[in-house]
Amino acid sequence: MEMKIDKVLTEQMAASVDAAMRFPAIVTLGSAEDLARIQALGIQPDRVFENIAAFSTRLTASEIATLAELSEVRLIEADQPAHAIGTPR
Repeated sequence: MEMKIDKVLTEQMAASVDAAMRFPAIVTLGSAEDLARIQALGIQPDRVFENIAAFSTRLTASEIATLAELSEVRLIEADQPAHAIGTPR
C-alpha cells in the first residue's frame, strides 16, 4: 500500500496521547475537483491553494486515517514552517 501520510505527521500522531488532538496538515489531492468529496465528509479547509490541488486544515488522527484511504488523496503532510534553501545575496 502506498504511504500517503508523511513521516513527520506519522511521528506526531504516534507521540500524541490525546485522540481529539488536531494536527496542522496539508492535504494534496489528485485534482481540484476532489475537494468537494472531502468537504462532503465534513472536512473543512482553512486554506485552499490556488496553484496546486491541495488545502491546509487541522485534522484528528482518525480523520487523517480516513483521508489516507481515499483515492482522491495523494499525500497528507505536516503543515510546518517552510524555509528557503540557499545563501541570501
